[in-house]
Amino acid sequence: MTGVQTCALPISGVGESTTDRLHEAADAFRASAEAFAHAGRPADRAIAQDNLGDLLLLIGQREQNTDRWIDAIAAYRSAQTFWTRDRAAADWAHAQSKIADTFAEIGYQEIGTRSFDEAVVAYRQLLEVRTRQADPVAWSRTMSALGVALAMGGERTTGNERLDQAIEAHRAVLEERPRERVPTLWAASTHNLAYALWRRGEQEKGT
Repeated sequence: MTGVQTCALPISGVGESTTDRLHEAADAFRASAEAFAHAGRPADRAIAQDNLGDLLLLIGQREQNTDRWIDAIAAYRSAQTFWTRDRAAADWAHAQSKIADTFAEIGYQEIGTRSFDEAVVAYRQLLEVRTRQADPVAWSRTMSALGVALAMGGERTTGNERLDQAIEAHRAVLEERPRERVPTLWAASTHNLAYALWRRGEQEKGT
């Protein structure tokens, strides 16, 4: 066996009404990750942890249980112990993107800003690898997600800092998403900017 692969085949249990098989699959991924660790195969262990994270996201969605999403984040971070920024920047970014997106999703389910703040930190770390110069498409996608997380956190606080940063992020994204080249993405980014401006305007006097 030369190495395991990330899941590409349908998982048995995805179409069922219960999550029993999905939990069984998660236990199997955990066991395989442990076995790969004992066998001195950290690359395969990282893949198993990444697969486990994806599966835990699905279980959390099915069960409407954000605790499973927290477990997924832990699995992705475990994968990053091998997929470091220095050793495997692309794989690290792959996991980091899912960490950031998951924190943002949890934020929508919670009161307060804790998870949105975690998402902001994760997106900013990701942007250190997904730079505008190296990959403007991935950069703009990540910067857009950062702007949304900032705006969602900002509307739950009385200060202006988060919303000002969200506005700045969305305006930067629009520089990479001109209307004449990508009209749909331009429209989405303009909508995000408008939302942040709206929330910022609510905190001001006048119009």
